[in-house]
Amino acid sequence: MTAGNLQAGSMNKRVSVETITEGRDADGGITATWAADASRWASIRPLSGRELFEAQQVKSDVTHRFRIRAPYSGLNPTDYRIVYSSRTFNILSILDVLENGNELVLMCKEVT
Repeated sequence: MTAGNLQAGSMNKRVSVETITEGRDADGGITATWAADASRWASIRPLSGRELFEAQQVKSDVTHRFRIRAPYSGLNPTDYRIVYSSRTFNILSILDVLENGNELVLMCKEVT
């Protein structure tokens, strides 16, 4: 991939971006539920070996890297997660690695 040029073919997995919402249950307690916010094309790559080791020096639980097109207003690690097929991934950090506002890299941990 060259800087500034997204390769559409590499973003060939359809993922759901979910956001958390809070509500009250019958007892007045707060409940959190996840709901789909958007569907996006993404590339998904599990980290392994040296790359996994290096990523874990910054964020100790990173297992996968997702790339999606930007912009995505409001996207943040606290209130959003990624669902792909039957798998769920918590977003640990969000990077604009090319610093051109065209593509975001989401460093994630798979929930098991």
